[in-house]
Amino acid sequence: AVVSTQSTGDENDVQNRSLFIYPWHKFPNGTDNKFANPAMKYAVSLYWSTQAMTTIGEMEQPEELWEYVYLTIIFLIGVMIFASVVGSIGNIITNIRANRSVFQDR
Repeated sequence: AVVSTQSTGDENDVQNRSLFIYPWHKFPNGTDNKFANPAMKYAVSLYWSTQAMTTIGEMEQPEELWEYVYLTIIFLIGVMIFASVVGSIGNIITNIRANRSVFQDR
């Protein structure tokens, strides 16, 4: 059986098409597809990967490009703050152990 990759334009083709990967600039009903913009694709992909990497979990889905960029930056700032706090706590514990070792050696 030969499978055609060309669009037939029927209703099933509209339902089965991944609009994020293969977007139309306009939907068949005439409305704009926001994922046709390469910047939007990049922002959504970066948002998704950052959200998965930081294990943020389910959140309300952003709508606009600036919302995706803003939330991605906020996720990364949150990770940096968390890493700084955990690193500082680790440093404090290391210093306490070193001081205790010096005291016990006297």
